[in-house]
This record gives sequence, C-alpha cells and structure tokens, in this order.
Amino acid sequence: MTATATIPPVRAPARNEIRGPRGAACKVRRTFDGDIPMTALKTLLVAVAFGAASLAAAPVLAHGDSAPKHGGIVKSANDLSFELVAEGGDAALYIDDHGSAFDTAGASGKLTVLAGSDKTAVELKPAGGNKLLAAGARLPAGAKVVAVITTAQNKTASVRFNLP
Repeated sequence: MTATATIPPVRAPARNEIRGPRGAACKVRRTFDGDIPMTALKTLLVAVAFGAASLAAAPVLAHGDSAPKHGGIVKSANDLSFELVAEGGDAALYIDDHGSAFDTAGASGKLTVLAGSDKTAVELKPAGGNKLLAAGARLPAGAKVVAVITTAQNKTASVRFNLP
C-alpha cells in the first residue's frame, strides 16, 4: 500500500498580508502610493485644513487698531479704540467702543507728550460726544505721547502713541 501525502492547499496572501522569514503571515499597513501610510496622510490633510481655516479667520478679529475716522493715529486698549488728532494748537482724543462712539461725559485724563528731552503734561477734558480735549497740547513730529484716561465708570486705560 502506498501512502499518499496530502498537501494542504496554498492560499494566496491577502492584499494586506506578506509572509515573514519563517512563512508566517504578517499584516502590513496599507499605503498610499507605497510611501505614506493612510493615517499619516489623513492627519496631514486635517492639519492643513485647520491651518487654512485659521488663516482665513484672521481678518475677522474684533479687536485691534482700526482705520482713523478723524485723520489721526489709532491705538487700542481695554476693548476701546483711541484716535489721537492734532487740532490747531490742541490735541483731541476720540474714543470708540467696537466702532460706535464712546460717551466721554464724566471721563478725565492726562496727556503726556515726550519730545526729545522735553516733557509736557496736559489735562484731558470732555469736549462732547466721544471727544476728550487737551487744550494747548502741541504734538511735534517724532514725539511719544501717553494718554491715561479714567472713564465715568472708574476704569482706567493707558495708551501710547508714536508720532511720525
């Protein structure tokens, strides 16, 4: 009698399988184009999408310096916009709260002008609407100006301007 040996059928490896050095089946990650694993590609695409979204959202930030309405220099502090304007021999400070006029009734402050070695301090007084006036304050070119304002609600803001 002759013995016949049965050989188990050889099955083809699955798409995500390879044979190791001893013939054992090993799972491998599917790759995109054979180089980058799909999970890495998905992570990269998500990061690029978030980066593009953050760049697109940058111009819609609510705070920051805005365009001057009275021809002066605009700076922001404490959620308010301050515009320093030279008006004749005086200095005016216009205050806006998110684009609308901020009522300066009851507000006070001090405007300090530093021009070279000269230092001048002038009191800021309400001048109607959203305007504070520093009577007699001269604003020479290249001067540094510091305005310290106290609102009617006893909130203080300090703003620094560099004149061109």
